[in-house]
Amino acid sequence: MDTKLKNRLLIGIWILLLVSGIYGLYTVVSHGTQYIRGNYFQTPNFQSELNEFETALAALELNHSSPLEVKKHITVSDQEIHDYRYQYGDLMEQVSNITEQYENKINEAKENKNKNAENYYKKERDKKIDDINKNFSSDDYVRNKIIKAKEEQIDKYYKNIKKYNQKNLEFGKKVFKYYLRDTETDKIYTNISSQDKDINQNDMLFNDKFSLSKQTEFNTANFINIPDEGVGFQTTSESESLQTPNVTIVNVLSKSAKTYEGQIFILNSAPKNHFIMDQYHNYNIKRVIIIICLVFGLAALIFSYYLNKKRNTYQRIVSTHLIKVYDRIPIDLRAMLCLLNLIFVTTFINDSTSWTNVDYTFYSLDIFWEQGLAILSMATLAIQLIFLMDIVKNKKRSLQWEKSVIYLIYFSISKTFQNLVGMQIFVFVLLTLVFCFGIVAAFSYYVWDSLIPILLAFLIVGLPTLILVLRYVGYLSQIIINARQIVRGELPQDLPVKGLTPLAKLAEDINTLKHGVKTSQKEQAKSERLKNELITNVSHDLRTPLTSVITYTELLKTPDLTHDERNSYVQIIDRKAKRLKVLIDDLFEVTKMTSGNIELVMEQVNLNELLEQALAEYDDIIQDSKLQFRVTKPDKPVHAIVDGQKIWRVFDNLIGNIVKYSLENTRVYIDLRVKENEAIITFKNVTKYELGGNMDELFERFKRGDASRHTEGSGLGLAISKSIIDLHHGQFDIELDGDLFKVTVKLDI
Repeated sequence: MDTKLKNRLLIGIWILLLVSGIYGLYTVVSHGTQYIRGNYFQTPNFQSELNEFETALAALELNHSSPLEVKKHITVSDQEIHDYRYQYGDLMEQVSNITEQYENKINEAKENKNKNAENYYKKERDKKIDDINKNFSSDDYVRNKIIKAKEEQIDKYYKNIKKYNQKNLEFGKKVFKYYLRDTETDKIYTNISSQDKDINQNDMLFNDKFSLSKQTEFNTANFINIPDEGVGFQTTSESESLQTPNVTIVNVLSKSAKTYEGQIFILNSAPKNHFIMDQYHNYNIKRVIIIICLVFGLAALIFSYYLNKKRNTYQRIVSTHLIKVYDRIPIDLRAMLCLLNLIFVTTFINDSTSWTNVDYTFYSLDIFWEQGLAILSMATLAIQLIFLMDIVKNKKRSLQWEKSVIYLIYFSISKTFQNLVGMQIFVFVLLTLVFCFGIVAAFSYYVWDSLIPILLAFLIVGLPTLILVLRYVGYLSQIIINARQIVRGELPQDLPVKGLTPLAKLAEDINTLKHGVKTSQKEQAKSERLKNELITNVSHDLRTPLTSVITYTELLKTPDLTHDERNSYVQIIDRKAKRLKVLIDDLFEVTKMTSGNIELVMEQVNLNELLEQALAEYDDIIQDSKLQFRVTKPDKPVHAIVDGQKIWRVFDNLIGNIVKYSLENTRVYIDLRVKENEAIITFKNVTKYELGGNMDELFERFKRGDASRHTEGSGLGLAISKSIIDLHHGQFDIELDGDLFKVTVKLDI
């Protein structure tokens, strides 16, 4: 045989002997004492069966007093009468409660004009009030009610006594024999047949003296466990409770109890298939098995010790290649695996030794499967303990703490928690976990008398939670550092967005905030540039007509002007003054609209007609221009609730821009259509000036398509139009595709 195979076989035999010996001795020590000492008839299981039979026998055959005999012993004390009388308060309180209870019912019957119901409730109310008055005026009246309630309970007891004990009595009579004598009347009670009359002590497996007293009757009543028994009586007629401990049904029944002497025994000839006899034979078999386990366990341990001395199996185990594989596992995980294996060993051993319970039938394959798992888990635990102990003995093998999970966690903490907030959060969560697991540990020890559940909970829940918290707190620290850099004006790299957690959302928001800061900086620069352009444009557009007015006003002061020249200068001044007024009016109007300080006169307007009127204003200009207008609109009127004057201003501005800034010899498309409760008006034209790609700047004040500003126009048309549409809660969009300029207006209809 190969040397390696022999070595492995030797190791396997030694470990099997070692764990089998430990398992056998554990079985004997933990569960075998009840088999080594005494016999089956001294076990709690048998005593319970005997007690149930004695209770049933006492209730149904021995202490069988009639209900009438028991009722003769009923008494009622003055305290019972007082408690019954005042259990719901004094006379006034009880009468007031009854009156209030029936007041709503009587009033409801009156409202429904139900005379029968009203009379019924009044009669019932008066009857109860009369009963209450009698309770307070007559002790005999109350005494009779209490006696009646107790009699009802005695009747109930006798009704249920057979139900609760008949089965136990019939079951016990199949195996138990009894011979009992009434000590007062000398009457004999027995179930011994005529053929068993000559039995002696040698014919008995078990015998016990049986003596009944009043105390046994008390125990019998408690064991029967009849509902509503023990503490007081429940009157079925009026549902009134009497909570008087000194006059219970047990006390009443015990007054008629009797005393018996004799024996209860089990014969050798008892039926073998009876449950008690089956347990008796199982007990004897298990007793033999326990003795075998003791002998085998001692022999296996002695032989394993001898084998280790002769063949040095311990050294053979630590010299196998498995120890190299085992050393690759972090030391703390090895210890945790060893602890987890110990938990499995404890669980499997307890399950596999359950056959030692007296009432357990062990003829099942499951028990052998559980024993196999117990021995296998013990073998793996033994190997792990040998490997761990060898670390202490063998100086060449180190603990390698730097590769442990604990060290890696510590390293992560020291590297990740670079700010106080992260450390505080981690400490708070750690203390919370310790507190919670402390409570669970106390509860576990109190309920199961074991800390195994809490250890499993820590491995399954606590440790992963701690690692998860560590990762999240480290992630939070990274977010905090990044946020502080943004506060200082720095723009660090984007944070990684991991998963869908709140922290990931926070990281995403900080990234968005950082990009917003960048955008804000760009917008600020753009705003500064547009502000300078606005000042320049306003200065230019206002100064140009103002300069003309001043110049021609000075020229009018020339004395030798002809009449025609003077008229010409006045017309120029008038035209420039009107131009200046239009600029100032537009500026005021767009300012008012932007701030919202304008009121709309909302009314139903036909958008078809409004568009036609706006086009009609430019009819002569359109005819003289080289533009071809294509207008599409529905045949039916398109009505909308709008300020007609303001919407007309929008159309006027857009058509005016088209006329001024469209390229000659091109087509202009104006389209009005209805879609999903919206009126959509589209204006499309080809521009004669290059507008660039920034649409937002076209909405700026004094921004004009003609950058040289040689054409007429205030540069406020689009800004005014957008403000008007916004006030109508509509939509005003501009699209630019090369030189194709498109405006879309949407209004609710």
